[in-house]
Amino acid sequence: MKVNNVEETLNALEAGEGYKELSLEEFKDIYDKIINRRILNDHTVFAVFIEDRILIAFPEKPDVRFVIKREKGFFSEDDLNFVHNLKPMGTYKGVLKFSVFLKKEFLLNWRLIIGLFFITFPLFSISGAVNMLQRVNEMILVSATIFISIFLLFVTSQRELKNESKLMREGIPYEFIQNDKYVAALAIIAIFLSIVTMAFSYTNLSYLSDLKIFTVDLMFLSLSLLTSFSLVILAICYLAIYQYYFERMKFLRLLPASQEILNDSLKKYVDLQKNEDEKGGLG
Repeated sequence: MKVNNVEETLNALEAGEGYKELSLEEFKDIYDKIINRRILNDHTVFAVFIEDRILIAFPEKPDVRFVIKREKGFFSEDDLNFVHNLKPMGTYKGVLKFSVFLKKEFLLNWRLIIGLFFITFPLFSISGAVNMLQRVNEMILVSATIFISIFLLFVTSQRELKNESKLMREGIPYEFIQNDKYVAALAIIAIFLSIVTMAFSYTNLSYLSDLKIFTVDLMFLSLSLLTSFSLVILAICYLAIYQYYFERMKFLRLLPASQEILNDSLKKYVDLQKNEDEKGGLG
């Protein structure tokens, strides 16, 4: 730990102005010294979490800014559990993992996912037609391309959020970005699976069977399984446009409009009460 950096930071805090970049260990040492030396009366910490960094400010010294950084990893509220009165904002809930995203999508659409899989997989398996699988995967590739075009349209149209600073308090922009990334990843996975399926479908299944690598039935079963998975993933991607992106657009449009209506109503109510009080005073 750099002792000089800790002392310089404490001096800046006592002076009431400055900017310092710190490690988590350094800030913990600084916070302990703030309490032990009674540098501040109010030990409240306002912290804005931004993935791998935290912006820190003390209400008693608002012109002093600290930035806690780490090279790898993701800060969460638990990393500052030594702070007595923490006011967290931003991405303090922690990283939104891909597995959590998938679980959420499955719980939201489990009937359709299970139904689609158990309809298509047996159908493909008993058909025995490699040509059908090839045609289906070609359509999946075309549909995935169309989806990505629609997806990019939605993402680029929502680049700037009017209330981004207010939404950032709860880390909503971060969740938006993570969901965008994961939906794009699903579309890429669907494309990759379809390409792999088509590549294997053009191989000589009898030749592979003679080499005792795969049996023909097992190979065809695998192709059917991959095709069904690709269809399920593609369905999730398209459902995201309907269930998530339109809801996001509605939220972003209704939120500022609702705030304006509320502020306007409050102002009119206060003005009305003021006028009534003035009339009552004159009477």
